Amino acid sequence: MESAQLDDWFESAYIYLSTHEKISISNDNKLKLYALFKQVIIGDCNGPKPNLFEFVARAKWDAWKSIYGMPANEAKEGYVSFVESLKVGWSRAGEYKYEGVDEETRGFGTSVSTLSYDTEEIVEEDLFSLTCAGDVEKVRERVTKYNDSVNSKDDEGLTPLHHACDRGFPDMAEALIELGANINAQANTLETPLHYAYISEQLETAKILHNHQCDISLRDEDGKTAMEQANPEFVSKLTILL
Repeated sequence: MESAQLDDWFESAYIYLSTHEKISISNDNKLKLYALFKQVIIGDCNGPKPNLFEFVARAKWDAWKSIYGMPANEAKEGYVSFVESLKVGWSRAGEYKYEGVDEETRGFGTSVSTLSYDTEEIVEEDLFSLTCAGDVEKVRERVTKYNDSVNSKDDEGLTPLHHACDRGFPDMAEALIELGANINAQANTLETPLHYAYISEQLETAKILHNHQCDISLRDEDGKTAMEQANPEFVSKLTILL
């Protein structure tokens, strides 16, 4: 196949999707298109892994990372073929009437190929939002001046320390532990702060928990320790630091 021809098809498919916002495509299919598009335009996934609470950004990162190493031309062909398979009104032979399909589209907005990374918006100055914003001084003030419990839990049973470790905020984690945070606190699904540090691959916060002698034997509701949930590469890197 001529590279120039493939380039034309890829560009045509991309423009078609970008200019037909009412096309109904499921979130899973949007993620596949997003990943292939990024692999073509940028190459291998090169950004930091979003934390577990950034659901949309994490899903997009995971999708892109899943095709790591795929050559650009293979990604282009994959993108073009996938658009054709969706039967949304575009093919290599040209456009045709789009009849519409009943696919769920909630969650990722209308843009198919250029989904942007979403960020959380901090709107309340409670202990959790301040922790997520990384504001150590205000967290200290909430705990010492306003008597907020450093071991309070949100609806999922997560403490501020869970959030700090997941986001990779070492200064925050140290401050929370100094203020009396339970380093072995377990969420509703039994994950500890160490589970979150490991799953989100946060070396510094994981190191802090180890230095404070956290219980590495605690298991989540699936019966797995933090190490068993983690990427082996991350565990190897952490082992070097400890």
